[in-house]
Amino acid sequence: MQHSLVEVPADMMTKVPFAVEEVVYKIVGSPLTPAFVMGDAHKAQHRAVSDAFLTATYLMRFFHVAMNVKKAIRGLSNDDTKLFTSIWDFQELSNQARNAWTQQPGITAFASHFFSQWHLHSKFKRWQVFHTQPGMAKTNNPV
Repeated sequence: MQHSLVEVPADMMTKVPFAVEEVVYKIVGSPLTPAFVMGDAHKAQHRAVSDAFLTATYLMRFFHVAMNVKKAIRGLSNDDTKLFTSIWDFQELSNQARNAWTQQPGITAFASHFFSQWHLHSKFKRWQVFHTQPGMAKTNNPV
């Protein structure tokens, strides 16, 4: 079976969390108040979830972080890509990674993008791999 991805319009995206909340309320008789919501680095999705679930912590799917890094470094030399091994220890080695990456002429554009999009000061900073509580789902894949 082949699946195709469909881009959901931003105005529709904002309605989905509220619709889910309404259905849950009708079924169980109490409001849906998730502690965590996992999603992508999609601005409309983040805004919609944040508006609907004010107290929920938005977690960034680590798979998507890793996948986007892999796409972004495609075509770089082996010497340049060796610097990316520190991504797995990112929380502890963030400053070292930033210094190393920004000193390599071949990857300065990627370094700038990475630190503005995925770094600790971005709204997509909470990678679920580091923020998911023990016993909680670490993926949205039901398999």
